[in-house]
Amino acid sequence: MYGNTIELGRQSASPVLSKPGLAIALPNNPFRRTGGPRPILYGCLREPKATAPPQRRKLLDGLFLTAVEIQDQSPSSRNLFERKAVFDDDIQDYGTDWGAWFHLDLQEWLQIAAPTYAFMLHASSRQFVSNVIYVRFEA
Repeated sequence: MYGNTIELGRQSASPVLSKPGLAIALPNNPFRRTGGPRPILYGCLREPKATAPPQRRKLLDGLFLTAVEIQDQSPSSRNLFERKAVFDDDIQDYGTDWGAWFHLDLQEWLQIAAPTYAFMLHASSRQFVSNVIYVRFEA
């Protein structure tokens, strides 16, 4: 089961792309199961206007986040913006590219109460695949 809280906009921990691509960042990894900072995932998608959907608010429609649990290799994938309204003002204009930043509470999104395992995480959107992040929780 997944939570639904995702926010748009650049934050101080957001990755920055100078050319088309997709990147994610997860500061403060590993995380403590109780106490300590929440696992906030930050991302950036930059896509050429020539290959992007005609309406810029549709840029994030195909953005998926995939997590694979390390111990038993069980995968979990979800469209990040399936239930989130995106407006033209949420997408930045960079001349020949469109760009967007997003961030979410990973623990809430995956609805993990007290994770006792680690997993690999990446994002994908059309022809772009992000970096892969190893996420783990400590006692």
